[in-house]
Amino acid sequence: MDYFYRPFGLFFLLLMILLGIQLGLKKPICIESSVVYKIDKIGAHDTESIYNCSQLKNVPFSIFFFREIEAIQTHIFRAEAAMRSVGISNSMYIVIDEVNKDIFQELTNGVQIGVNLLDGVQLEKLLIIQGIKNLIQAEDRIFAETLSDFLLNDSGYQNLVSRAWGESFKDLNLIEKLVSFKATIQHISAIQLKGDYTSIERLKFLIPVGSGSKLSALFDKHLSELGYYSDRQLETLRLDFIIEDPVGAISLKNLIQVSKEFGSLKTAIRNTQGLFLLPSLVKVPKVLEQKMASHQRLVFRSGIEKETEIASYLHTTDCLIFINAKGGVSLDIRSLYLGGVSAFLSQNKDLEFVQIHLPSYEIIYKNLSSISNYFDFVKNRKNSAKALKMLGWGQSEWLTDLRAFKPIANYDVIQYFRVN
Repeated sequence: MDYFYRPFGLFFLLLMILLGIQLGLKKPICIESSVVYKIDKIGAHDTESIYNCSQLKNVPFSIFFFREIEAIQTHIFRAEAAMRSVGISNSMYIVIDEVNKDIFQELTNGVQIGVNLLDGVQLEKLLIIQGIKNLIQAEDRIFAETLSDFLLNDSGYQNLVSRAWGESFKDLNLIEKLVSFKATIQHISAIQLKGDYTSIERLKFLIPVGSGSKLSALFDKHLSELGYYSDRQLETLRLDFIIEDPVGAISLKNLIQVSKEFGSLKTAIRNTQGLFLLPSLVKVPKVLEQKMASHQRLVFRSGIEKETEIASYLHTTDCLIFINAKGGVSLDIRSLYLGGVSAFLSQNKDLEFVQIHLPSYEIIYKNLSSISNYFDFVKNRKNSAKALKMLGWGQSEWLTDLRAFKPIANYDVIQYFRVN
């Protein structure tokens, strides 16, 4: 009888009774939702699933879902209410991951979340983000994250643009806030958000004309404070460095985090989706991409760098560093922000690179047309006698601190290189 007087023992007994009742009735656990049709819980050795109640599917009993379904259902209801308010109606699934416990990402027509994140609002935000992306038919994560924060009235901003948007509403008085909030909600479902727009452009579309002039001014103010630039400012802005990474050599998550710590540096990342300022990830309009200037530009490539490609960087970059990207290599990106390009190249000693000084290159580039790949050129210089003569390159000096060679030449076109 002592068993019944121990709180833990009593709780355990009640749980077993409830489990027994559930098993006896053989009533499957299911999801009540107009959006989610399935939830998978993946573990190290098995997968458990439940389905929308309307599907009337019999599934094996799951202790995990028996314990967590009420909390999960609450998150789903909140996300659905937010999506309904702006006319979003999607069909999607959820993957709960017990292996990658802190994962947080969208899938094709679904979302994946680690078990460690189920207690917060991350699931709600993921569902809304996926719904917004489907609504605008674009991979505009900044816009989707900002709206998910806004619709849930959550101040745990997912990006700097969201912070500027949220702080702008906070600066309004109560009446202005209510009017602007209602008008913005109506705009989301009423106006055309599809098309090749930036995140900022889409957000400004949502601001009501006339009555929203104060909100628009506040948004511009907060964006400016957080490092956002207008199109006119971008045309004259010169960044400290731009990273071009179409091959995904650098972890974007790590890059954003480090760039936040070194906010005084003006940097950007260019990938297959476009050119984005850091750390805000505000997308630079396509018409301005080629005009963006930087003191240094690191280009991660796995293909051939031709002379015409290098010439396209003239007048927008002083120093161009081509880097051979290798899969599976973890890069120390912090060193780039701490000590510049030289520190980055020195710290990541296994990287192959060729550093080109573009002002010097511009002087004689028409005479270097025979060089189609600068990695091949520095490896096999004897095969390019004409280019060597034009550069006046006879010998090379080994720099121990950089772990690279410095050509001794008349023209400082190739400043340093490291090849294996």
